[in-house]
Amino acid sequence: MKYRFWTLLGFGIYLTISFVLLLSLLVLRAWVAVELKTLLSYLLIGTTLIFLATMFSLYFKTKRKQFLYFAITGLIPSVVAVPFFEKSIFEARNRLSGKQEVLELTYIAWGCDHANWVRVDDFQKYAGKHDDSLAQRSIFIEPADDKIKIPDTLISIHSTIRFKGQFYVNKGYPKRYISFENPPKARIFRYTEYSIIGK
Repeated sequence: MKYRFWTLLGFGIYLTISFVLLLSLLVLRAWVAVELKTLLSYLLIGTTLIFLATMFSLYFKTKRKQFLYFAITGLIPSVVAVPFFEKSIFEARNRLSGKQEVLELTYIAWGCDHANWVRVDDFQKYAGKHDDSLAQRSIFIEPADDKIKIPDTLISIHSTIRFKGQFYVNKGYPKRYISFENPPKARIFRYTEYSIIGK
């Protein structure tokens, strides 16, 4: 009886943790919070694998079918969560191009969440157009180190800053980027140096 109590208690705790993680992924589904989604996805998958290993171990030790039933039931949260897993857990991490570049970028304050930087020449060429050609050329920036993160006080509308660094190969979002509006992915420039040019 005591053995059964601890088994049911463990199963209940596992289901509670799994459904909390699943609920968190559901809540985040419309947000851009890549690192958080990936962390929650890994936690849910890891919790499920540990639970399954425990249930199968107990089944082979006792030959009680109830552990197989627990294992099958315990898969439900992970199966339901599959559409909400952050894609990056199934793909290779975005890598740098390996090509060092120097860019002069202008800051734009869009009316909604969007990549906020564009090349100076693109800004001059497309700023007056009434389509999304400028938005399509916008760029996210990402500091290589938090020590060189640009203070918000130095950024204003149409600030121009010279950056040195590399592009990531694939479009996406910079690290620790969170948005509630789910903006389109854009090119990401990871900078190692910057200098203020002016407005």
